[in-house]
Amino acid sequence: MIEQKDNNLSVGIFAGILPICIIIYAQFIHALLYSNSMILKSFVVVILFILTTGIVISISSFISQIKKQLK
Repeated sequence: MIEQKDNNLSVGIFAGILPICIIIYAQFIHALLYSNSMILKSFVVVILFILTTGIVISISSFISQIKKQLK
């Protein structure tokens, strides 16, 4: 019963944070495309890499939790 609540909480957190991450990601891509400064572009590339890594890790942990729940 406690594990079920933890899984539901993580699913809720994941579903709430993912749209925010996508909006932030889109803003950084827009800054990368329409900026003239090379320093800003390199900074944005680093942030996009960090965000991509975080999103991939969160999606993989979400999938592993779903697999645990199905077993």
